[in-house]
Amino acid sequence: MIRKAVVTLFLLVAATASAQNRGRVVPIPFPIPGATVSGIVTAVNGTNVMLANGLITVDVSQAMIADDRGSSATITPGSQIFAILRSTTSLQASSVIVTTVPQVTLSGPVQSINTSAGTLQVLGVTIHVDANTSFGGHHNIQGLSDIATNDVVQVQANAVGSMLVASSILVFSTTPQPLPAFLHGTVKSIGTDSWVITDLHRGDTTVLVNAQTKILGSPKVGDTVDVLANIDSANNYVAISIAVSPQPIQTHLTGVVKSISATQWVIGPAAGLGPDFLVHVSSQTKIVGDPKVGDRVDVVVQQSAAGYIAISITKL
Repeated sequence: MIRKAVVTLFLLVAATASAQNRGRVVPIPFPIPGATVSGIVTAVNGTNVMLANGLITVDVSQAMIADDRGSSATITPGSQIFAILRSTTSLQASSVIVTTVPQVTLSGPVQSINTSAGTLQVLGVTIHVDANTSFGGHHNIQGLSDIATNDVVQVQANAVGSMLVASSILVFSTTPQPLPAFLHGTVKSIGTDSWVITDLHRGDTTVLVNAQTKILGSPKVGDTVDVLANIDSANNYVAISIAVSPQPIQTHLTGVVKSISATQWVIGPAAGLGPDFLVHVSSQTKIVGDPKVGDRVDVVVQQSAAGYIAISITKL
C-alpha cells in the first residue's frame, strides 16, 4: 500500500531550512529506484543471507528467488547473489538472482572448435559443453556451432571428473561495447518480443525481450518498472532484466506558486522563510482551479528519479 503523509511546505521548510538557503531553489532528496546489493554468500541462517562474513545481512523472507535462467533456486554459502531491494532504508529483498561462482574463468580467442565432440580450445585448454551450458554475446549465439575460430570468448567452467565443463560462454565483439542502459518508467504495453516503457526523460521506449531477459515481480501494464538493457548495433534496447519497482511515496505539499513553466513549477513559502522547491509537471498532471503565480496551492507529489513529480496541483 502506498503510504501517504500529509505535511505542509511551511512545516517542512521550518524544520530543514537554514539562513544561507534563503532565496535558493533546492532540489528535493529522493530515493534512487532499484536499490540493489550483490556479493558472495558466506552464510545462510533461515531467511537471512550473510555477505562479507556477516557484515551485510539480506532479508529474503519476502523475495522471489530464481537462478540466472529464471528457475527456482536455493541460496547456499558460496553462491553469488544479486538482490533488488524493497526500499533504500533496509536490506529487505523483493527479488534475488542466484548464480554459482565458477571454479575458473578463461578469456581469449578460440583456437579450435570440435562441434561433434562438443569441445572448444581456449588458451591451449580443452573445454567441454553440455546441455546446461549457456551461450550469449554481441550477436545471436545459440550454441557451439555459432562460435567461430578466433572469436574472443569468456568461458566460465567447473571440473566434472577429469573434464573441464563450461557453465557459460560469452562471445565478445572486437569493438568496445557500451555500458547497459537503465530505464525507470511505466509499462505501456507488453508484447511477445518487445515491451513499451514510458520513461520520464525518454518518453515511450520500445525494449526488446528474448529468452535471456529476466522478468522479476510479474510486471503488468501500468506498473512502474526498472529496466536494465543493452543497446545493440541497430540502437535497439535489449532488456537484460525487467523488475517491478518499489512503490513510491506520495506526499501533499502546500505553498505559493513562485514560477510556472511547461515542465516544472517552483513552489515556496509566502515570504523569505526558506528555500523554494522544484515540482516537475507533465501532461498527466491534473491542474485544478487554474492557479497562477502568487496563488496558494496544494500539490500531490510522487518521488521519482527526477525529484518531485506532480500528480495534481489544486488552487486553494
